[in-house]
Amino acid sequence: MKTVTINLPGSGKWEELQLAPGATARDVLSQLGLGEDFCLVRWNSVNTFDDRANLYKEVADGDKLQATSVTEVAGNGRR
Repeated sequence: MKTVTINLPGSGKWEELQLAPGATARDVLSQLGLGEDFCLVRWNSVNTFDDRANLYKEVADGDKLQATSVTEVAGNGRR
């Protein structure tokens, strides 16, 4: 298991989650109660994780991520 901390959109709140091997970005967003109009990015980045990507392999224990709206990311020219 890996632990990541995720900044929730619009609230300034941080949520600490345990990632199991094979967990995807979509799994994490669903666990946070966020729909298809949200994506995950590394903290202070605009490069998104693919919803189906194995997030467990992409992050290190203790990483900080941010949940953000797809619209916000698209406005920065990334997705």
